[in-house]
Amino acid sequence: ERLQSVKDNMLDQELPLSLQSRVIEYFEYTWNRNKGVDGMEVLKDAPSCLQAEVALAVTGIMFEKVPLFIGAEPYMLRSVSLVVRPIAFLPDEYIVKKGDLGDSMFFIHSGTVEIICNSDPDNVQISSVLKSGDYFHQRHVIYREQRNTSARARNHCEVFSLTKDDLQGVLEKHPDDQAQIMRVAYNLLGHR
Repeated sequence: ERLQSVKDNMLDQELPLSLQSRVIEYFEYTWNRNKGVDGMEVLKDAPSCLQAEVALAVTGIMFEKVPLFIGAEPYMLRSVSLVVRPIAFLPDEYIVKKGDLGDSMFFIHSGTVEIICNSDPDNVQISSVLKSGDYFHQRHVIYREQRNTSARARNHCEVFSLTKDDLQGVLEKHPDDQAQIMRVAYNLLGHR
């Protein structure tokens, strides 16, 4: 029913057939992956501590590699785990593009991501390939600025996105952790 609504809307908008095909493929992939069930949405009526523990069980291992979060208190990581957002990508779909304004970082939950250093689609230059457990564009969770690389899913890929605004909201609730994370950020990324 939802897919039919999306198809009807795309026809009304007169989207190119190639784009319509990609949208339909995305909806079919996400349906086959989770049958339309959002894991956190199912738990929205559960106690907040249970929600946080489930979220951290899913995302916590990803935070362990990120210098910004090394040594962070468990309550801080639980708070961050509640604001990251899962996003599925099809093979060859761009996650972000070079030159776009960056305001988030990404954690790879599954799949493989290519980091592309140029903007020429006819001559793509891959600077690195990242896998499950890796992260990228950490700088943009601290500084809102243009991205200097693109990121593209090499295969079916699920990433978690953490925005600068969501991290800031968490840090405002934990001022001691905010000072520590900003010290680490300045040491790693420098001042702007």
